[in-house]
Amino acid sequence: MTDYTYTWNSAPPKFTWKKDGNGELELESHVNSWAQDSVKYGTAAGVDPRLVMAIIYNEGADTPQALRPGYDYGRWAENFVTDKPNGNSLGLTNMKEPAFNKLKEMYPAEFGDRQWSDLMGDNHLAVKAAAYNLKRLQLELGPKVPTAMKARYSLNEILAAGYNAEDYFYRPHDGYLVRGELGDNVSDYVLRSMKSFDRAQSVIGKLYTWQDVVKPGMPTHNPLVNPDDPHTSVVDIPPTGGYPKTNGPGDISGQVGVPRLPELDLAGWLTKLAGQSVSGLGRWLGGIPGPTPQNHADGGDVRGPGSSIGDKIPAYLSDGEFVMNARTTSMNRPFLQALNSDPTFLQKMLSQRDERSRGGGGGYAPAAPGGQPATVNISTSSTEDIVSRLKVLSLQWELMHSH
Repeated sequence: MTDYTYTWNSAPPKFTWKKDGNGELELESHVNSWAQDSVKYGTAAGVDPRLVMAIIYNEGADTPQALRPGYDYGRWAENFVTDKPNGNSLGLTNMKEPAFNKLKEMYPAEFGDRQWSDLMGDNHLAVKAAAYNLKRLQLELGPKVPTAMKARYSLNEILAAGYNAEDYFYRPHDGYLVRGELGDNVSDYVLRSMKSFDRAQSVIGKLYTWQDVVKPGMPTHNPLVNPDDPHTSVVDIPPTGGYPKTNGPGDISGQVGVPRLPELDLAGWLTKLAGQSVSGLGRWLGGIPGPTPQNHADGGDVRGPGSSIGDKIPAYLSDGEFVMNARTTSMNRPFLQALNSDPTFLQKMLSQRDERSRGGGGGYAPAAPGGQPATVNISTSSTEDIVSRLKVLSLQWELMHSH
């Protein structure tokens, strides 16, 4: 029997980007993103990036990417009426709200301004959260693991088990720490993690090089063989006792390699939903949780959380409207305010300028006092047209000095 104690005191290897860059061309864009995020955030957190990507493969990689947002929104909505103690999981790496809140508390610089619901549409955040959750498990759970258990299971195996079933480690009478061994269900998850680790290692190897100082403690279990058909490779690890019997010739949910989706009691779900408070129901009907969307049917300034490019402020828009970015707005605010209050403002101003140039006098902007020098400081990049910038400044000056 292998002694895995050595894995508990060794740092994960350092990953170096391959300079040829050909690996990116071999991978689908979302898989390429997962691999790079796994290395980036795994390295930052101090855990093995291959294990981070193994968690992705275990938890959410096989959900079609085009269906991922709708799938998550459905699980988030169901969270208001579920009987599960910790609710549903969200995001590419399937994280529950209590686990995410632990990350916010333990790593405020990384997650303090993020919400659990942000995991629904942000795969980068989901991978980052998985990496730091593995590190949290290493720091909190690791010291409690008995010496004999550390010899039996590698660090990566225990972290994978903790990601899937952390609460079961701490049960007072039959928990994994008390027993000194993992239970059957989580052992299946660890076996799947070994297979996913191999899969992750193959993908990351297309983009990075590394050198293991010690073996990572994730022995190769690939290919796994279906005991009922030795010639068929198993795509997924069957649960303890095997998959449920099929219900007919059209039912494929019991076949090896096809994940069985949880059944939804729609009638019971709607009944529970109807019994929710008005505020809870309103949050569900409102879609994505967060600040109340702003109404700007009449235009005007927008104020709220986040930066000028943070996209943190939800808003209701109407067909035919045009949104101006913050940089352009700050440079042209007087003109935009005048244009918003009078749609024909520009035409009027140009017409009156033409009259003034023909000697008609009047106009929006009076002439500047003669003999008064003016200094204009212009900062431009090498790609900007300085003449166009001067025209803008001239227009802004007229707007600021208009009647």
